[in-house]
Parts: sequence; C-alpha cells; structure tokens
Amino acid sequence: MSYYWKDYDYTDVVPVPQDDGPDPLCAIIYNDDYKETSGLLRALMKSGEASDRALAITSAVIALNPAHYTVWAYRIDILPKTSQTVEGELAWLESVAEAHPKNYQILQYRSNLLTRMVEGTPNINAECIFVERMLLADSKNYHVWSYRQWLVQQYGLQAPPAIDVELAFVHRMLEDDIRNNSAWNHRFFVLFGIPADPATDEMIARAESEITYAKAAIDLAPDNASPWNYLSAVLKKTNTSLDVVEDFCLKFANIFDTEDTTVEPLIMSRHALALLGDLYAKKQSSKGKTAYQALANKYDPIRANYWSYMAESS
Repeated sequence: MSYYWKDYDYTDVVPVPQDDGPDPLCAIIYNDDYKETSGLLRALMKSGEASDRALAITSAVIALNPAHYTVWAYRIDILPKTSQTVEGELAWLESVAEAHPKNYQILQYRSNLLTRMVEGTPNINAECIFVERMLLADSKNYHVWSYRQWLVQQYGLQAPPAIDVELAFVHRMLEDDIRNNSAWNHRFFVLFGIPADPATDEMIARAESEITYAKAAIDLAPDNASPWNYLSAVLKKTNTSLDVVEDFCLKFANIFDTEDTTVEPLIMSRHALALLGDLYAKKQSSKGKTAYQALANKYDPIRANYWSYMAESS
C-alpha cells in the first residue's frame, strides 16, 4: 500500500474541523497541512472507516504530530482490515522511530502490533536488532530500554538459551559505556527479575558470578555509582552477606588503617565507603558511624543530612 495520503481519493469525505469551543483558553494555530489531514482523519474516525486510505491519513497525521495518541489507537484498530502487512508496518514504524526516538507511543504501538497481529512468536532477533540500533543512537533512551524489557518478559528471554544472547547484548552496551545505568538496570532485570529462591545452587552461582562481574567494572571506574548500586542490589536480592565484599571495599575506602588524624585516608570511592558503613552498622561496630560521618563531612556532603542521620542511627 501507499503511505502517501494524496495517492487516494477523499472527495467523498467531508472533513470535520477542529472544535476548540467558543472561547478556548489557549487556541492552537495549526498549519494548513495539519488542518486538512486531521479534518479528514476525524471524518474517517467518525464513520468508522477501515481502509488503506484511512491508514494513509493516519500516516500523514503521525508525520505531523507523532504524539497524537488517538490516531495511534485508531491505526492499530483498522490495520487488520487494510492491505498492510505486518512486515510493512514494522518497517514503517522503524522509520518513524528513527525520526522521533523519544516518542514512547511508537514503541507502545509496536508492542500492540506484535501481540495483536502476529500469531505465535514474532521474529525476536529482528526486534533485538531494531532495539540495539536505536540504542546506538541514544544509549540511555528510556522508552527503548522499556521496550527491550517488555520483549524479555513477554517472550521469555530470561531463560536459556535466549538469556545468553541478552547478556551478551548488555555486555556490549557496558563495554561502550561502563556508566550506563540503564544497561546495568536491564542486566539486573534479566538475571533477577523472575522471583526465585536465593538458596538454590543456580542462584548462589549466579550471585557469585555477578559479584565478580560488578567488581571488575568497579575496578575500571571506582567512583562510578552504577556498578556499586548493581553490586548492592545483587547482595540484597540473593541474601548474600556484606562480609563477602568487605576486603574489596577496603581497597577503595579505608579510613580505619590508622588513628593518626594527620594521615589522609585513601578514599577512591564514596560508594565503597557507604557500603562499608552499612556493613559495620549491621555489626553494631563504631566503624559504621565513622564511615557515615566521613561521608557527611567530606566525601559526600551533598547528602550530608542523610549521612548524619545514618550516623546517629548506627
């Protein structure tokens, strides 16, 4: 089918003009193209028409206003009654997504398309390639990451062998940018998003593996919050004691080696110091209060009130 609306005949359609009421608070000045196409769209929606020319009009309106959520809803409803194929629609969506990468409605529509018009499992490999291409343009595009998460959950990509492909993808993203918090979040979702008994051999092995993975990333950038947050989340999710990372944290934040106040302690990471504070506070050691006070007074003063509260509570 043609996406260009002027390839179709609309002479029998009486456009429905925009009605903002008699005294709009803030009247919007639309250009002539938008007035013409949206007027035809309203008329076709009013009559409930499902045809190639109706689909072409939705394309025209979306090109002018991709945030028009009503036209997206109309398009998905009429699509099965047009000559458009799923493959053609996906290709069209890719071009729209590349032109408007921050528009979440495009990806919502794409998920609706896969679930409503594809029998069985769609071409997941093609979807993953599409997502990766979008993320190459903007590696922290929230809407694209959300869509990838939906793919993982909807099509069981957290189970073997698909999980290996998914982890390889995340690893590539982290190799490009070790500070990509979106990629770290996705990795956690893939590995720990499904409820599981942390005491099983599989989960124990997974926890050990991911602790090692996070440590390697921290070694590359000790004060990068993302892998530290990931490490803390893995420990909490798998009920792993903070004791297992004590020596590792001390490499980056050791204020306990000497009582000589004239010696400047080695603090390479405030996040390591915070984790040590949590560890020693749980042990009811005075070192916990020392760590929190150091964060409040010098190493993370922007959150001084929080660290002071933690120090008083430990």
